[in-house]
Amino acid sequence: MSDLVETSSQGWLSRIMESIKGVLVGLALVVAAFPLLFVNEGCAVKIAKGLAEGRGAVVEAQAAAVNPAQEGKLVHLTGKAVTKAGVKDTTLGISMPTAIRLERSVEIYQWEEKTETKKEKKVGGSEKTTKSTTYEKDWSQTAQDSSKFKLKKNKDGVPLVNGTMPFKSGGSVANDVTVGAFSITDRLLNQLSGGTPVAIDQKIIDSLPADMKARAKINGEYIYLGANPAKPSIGDLRIKLSKIEATDVSIVAQQTGNKLVPWKTAQDTTIGMLDKGTKTAAEMFTSAEEGNAMRTWIIRLVGFLMMLFGFMAIFKPLSVVADVVPFIGSVVGMGTGVVAFVLAAPLSLITIAIAWIVYRPLLGIALLVVGIGIFAGIFALSKKRKAAAAAA
Repeated sequence: MSDLVETSSQGWLSRIMESIKGVLVGLALVVAAFPLLFVNEGCAVKIAKGLAEGRGAVVEAQAAAVNPAQEGKLVHLTGKAVTKAGVKDTTLGISMPTAIRLERSVEIYQWEEKTETKKEKKVGGSEKTTKSTTYEKDWSQTAQDSSKFKLKKNKDGVPLVNGTMPFKSGGSVANDVTVGAFSITDRLLNQLSGGTPVAIDQKIIDSLPADMKARAKINGEYIYLGANPAKPSIGDLRIKLSKIEATDVSIVAQQTGNKLVPWKTAQDTTIGMLDKGTKTAAEMFTSAEEGNAMRTWIIRLVGFLMMLFGFMAIFKPLSVVADVVPFIGSVVGMGTGVVAFVLAAPLSLITIAIAWIVYRPLLGIALLVVGIGIFAGIFALSKKRKAAAAAA
């Protein structure tokens, strides 16, 4: 059952005015989508060319000793990443003497405000909006500011006041990690992920700062900061730790003295890769190329959706006007959605094609032909249907 139900109505003329204002937002989305799609292709090509340059320039190195002849070169090497000093979480005061990376996941027990919105169109073009808000206790890594809640108390009269989150999730790396004779920078180490859980024992509890230690309890895989883990209270914290011990790694980076740092390409991009396990240079470059392709497709999708939703917002007034009869408004809304897609898809392709003509001419021309072909096909189909309707 909801703690708060709010009902409001918006008249037809008010909805029309609001949708007209939305046209400006739609135009902004459509306009912004073009440079996003164009620049994305340029970045993808620069990264791809940089990786190709690196693939051709990389040389094999031995981790056991620094080879002066390879100074300044892009090298690939494998070996065990180790530390002598270990890693320390300065917030918790916890040290792991053999770990090269330590992660903490912090959750707070709090009230969470959740709102569900339902809209119902009425004959005449008005729209009824019902917002149902509930307040539930839950664990989360993101603190909610209870001062912004709609209610100060829930339906049972319980105050809705959250505690503060004194620190957040984060990670630390050892500052003396080496692979053979080489020192590894934080920028490379931060690429490591997938640690193993740290078993919480009394030694860890005893290493906490005094104010935390007084509240801390062992609760399975968590450090629990609160009175009773079985009955958590608002503001209680639970902390999970994970670590990466000395492990075999593969690195592609520039040799600078006894350090491995990112290598700058002629494309003004950098290459600095570190993966767990023993991998060849070819495998690491293939993985990086796949990652570049994935990022490119994600941004392409974002650009297309911006254009699609932009056109939908531009056409929104048409469906609102037709909402005098809700069924007709829904049909018009579906139709404008189709039109928005028909416009967004080829325009996205043409934008990408133009970018490719600049950065990859052969592929760009082919894609441009496809995009124009879609427009031509839609136009021809529409003309054919009109001719058939006229003949009937």
